[in-house]
Amino acid sequence: LTQLVELRLNANHLNLIPMKSLGNLYHLQVLWLASNHLTSLPEDLGSLTSLRTLLVNNNSLECLPSKIGGWTALRELRAHENKISHLPEELSALVSLRITT
Repeated sequence: LTQLVELRLNANHLNLIPMKSLGNLYHLQVLWLASNHLTSLPEDLGSLTSLRTLLVNNNSLECLPSKIGGWTALRELRAHENKISHLPEELSALVSLRITT
């Protein structure tokens, strides 16, 4: 499981992210968390430094974690249809980021 590169947890009525399960997925590149009931993302998601795609749209997120700046490989972020009022400054450090919605 530690070699997993894509994980789809979308549309599962999740209220929180099980970081104990995700924390060791160092090779994870794609994480789908769209269409759940998430109100926040744990700061521990910052340990997923290989992440290239993060889909968190259609939740109830109020903010993105500040450790998002550590995801230097991130190329696609989809966070539309949430309650996010501002983006963290650390987002500007993601020079590979190409798609955000």
